[in-house]
Amino acid sequence: MRTFKLQIITLKGREEKEIIHLKLRDESGFFGIMAGHIDFLTIVEPGIGEYLDHKNQKFFIATDSGFFFFRSGIATLAVYEFFEGTSPEELSALIAEQIRKRKIAEARYRKLITEIEETFIKRALEIYRI
Repeated sequence: MRTFKLQIITLKGREEKEIIHLKLRDESGFFGIMAGHIDFLTIVEPGIGEYLDHKNQKFFIATDSGFFFFRSGIATLAVYEFFEGTSPEELSALIAEQIRKRKIAEARYRKLITEIEETFIKRALEIYRI
């Protein structure tokens, strides 16, 4: 089967894959892209999709909202985050781990903000001698 290049652009960087088929979701529902598709542009909705790589292996993907375009035989997906796994279970575990890491980081930031606020109030009280 014919393949095409998929460029994935996220805040973490850019990667390329050689694939046979891509399935994503926009506001009209799921759509599929294969080599030879006409030029195409759409806004991708957050959700689950999939692609078939050049070795015929299926990958499940999860994306945030972003945009997708197919032009001159090259597909570009630009999203905030992109996760992929060889099974829905693997994909789910990757996302769960990312959520766990974010909760830890969020707790650290909340503590830091609280400390900054306390320091600010103490300093204000010292300045105004209340």
